[in-house]
Amino acid sequence: MQEIKKIYHNDIGIGFYWKKEENSSQKKVQLVFRDTGFYLTLSQLKEFSSIIEHTTKNDACTNCPHTNCRSILLKTPASFIELAVNKTELHGVLDLVKGVLFKIEMQQLMDGICKN
Repeated sequence: MQEIKKIYHNDIGIGFYWKKEENSSQKKVQLVFRDTGFYLTLSQLKEFSSIIEHTTKNDACTNCPHTNCRSILLKTPASFIELAVNKTELHGVLDLVKGVLFKIEMQQLMDGICKN
C-alpha cells in the first residue's frame, strides 16, 4: 500500500492516486470496486458521478424488496462499458465517487487558500 495515496474508501471500494504519478500535470484517480478498476481524470469522475445519480433516480427497482440481484446496468464514462450492479452496490459506488470528489475538491480548496 506504500505505492498509493489513498483519497477515500468505503465498504465497496477505494479511490487513490498512484504515488509514481503524483507530480503529473494530469492527475488521474484509480477507482476500484468489486473486481473492477477505473483510471479516471477529475472530469471523468464528475461525469461518472452524474451518471450514477441519474441511474439512482431512474432505477426501476426502487420498490423491489430484493437487494442482491444485479439487475441495474450502470453506465460508465467509457461508453462501451456498463456494469451490472444491485441497489446496495449502486449506492456504495455513488458514495465512493462522491467521497473521492469531495476529498479532491477540499484539497484543491485548501491548496488555494494556503497559496494566498
